[in-house]
Amino acid sequence: MLPVRAHAGWQGAVMLNRRLPIVVVAFALLAHTGCVQRRFVIESTPPGAKVYVNNRAIGFTPCDLPFTYYGKYQFMLELDGYQTLVKEENIKAPWYQFPPIDFVAENVYPFKVSDIQRLHFDMMPMPRPNLDELRIQAEILRKEGQALPPPTLPVEPPNGRQPAFPVSPRPTIPAATSSQPSNMDRLQ
Repeated sequence: MLPVRAHAGWQGAVMLNRRLPIVVVAFALLAHTGCVQRRFVIESTPPGAKVYVNNRAIGFTPCDLPFTYYGKYQFMLELDGYQTLVKEENIKAPWYQFPPIDFVAENVYPFKVSDIQRLHFDMMPMPRPNLDELRIQAEILRKEGQALPPPTLPVEPPNGRQPAFPVSPRPTIPAATSSQPSNMDRLQ
């Protein structure tokens, strides 16, 4: 008969084998806990506007963007024929993102939590200029421009000072004389 001590090591291995699935399942559950997904969904009327978030181009509406932090964000939307829209939005944290609840939501809670912030912007069309007023302003500017004296070039440097570097005259190139044969005469 074997001593009891010889069987004790074997029984410990059996206990470890029984606990192994529990440990693996617990580790797998802990590895997949706590996931908070934060996203902006940006829409505009009309759609197709180019979106900038904090001066970084994102895409065209409708679009979405992941974000990490709550707080103030600057949104700028551009679209041809519409006024550029610049808005600063304060993105507030939901109740489960305040300490100490945020630790549980991000690290312990075993399911995925989604925080989707939907933002909708209405863009205003560009105002059409009044052509009569525009024509009147153009005539006023034209008359002011015609009333100006003609520009004059200064003969002397300002304040009577000499220029910082000497100005040399341009070299002259002698004119070709008619006694020299031209290239056309050489070809004949």
